[in-house]
Amino acid sequence: MQHAGPGAASGTVLTVRCNVDPASHGCDIDGSRKSAAATSYVDIAHAGGVITRYCHMGQRPFVEQGRHIVVGHVIGLVGSSGHSSGPHLHYEVHLNRDSSAAGAVDPVRFMRDVGAPLGKPVSCRFSLNMSPSHGDVA
Repeated sequence: MQHAGPGAASGTVLTVRCNVDPASHGCDIDGSRKSAAATSYVDIAHAGGVITRYCHMGQRPFVEQGRHIVVGHVIGLVGSSGHSSGPHLHYEVHLNRDSSAAGAVDPVRFMRDVGAPLGKPVSCRFSLNMSPSHGDVA
């Protein structure tokens, strides 16, 4: 099955870490199982109405709704829950506090535009560093 959005394929157990700069703000978590397509996922509400979504976790996320976390906080494990062809992290970005498909934007373009291209470690508010050699997705 194919889907829109970047995914980090995984053959090993990888942790999923929050990508919010704690110096600027915290975030809210929704670890509920609302969608059969993604099953175990986390939505993180950032300042400015941005929502980042981490999907297909291997088990229930390690965080609860309403919990404030900081950058680097482990929020779950990469898995293959929901409609998935294998273990990977599916990552989405939504704008205007709209977590529906209507609010979704191209996450690769968005991350590049805010100075945090996917796949490269950066030190800013929005960063997703995929480094399987270190056992993490940060």
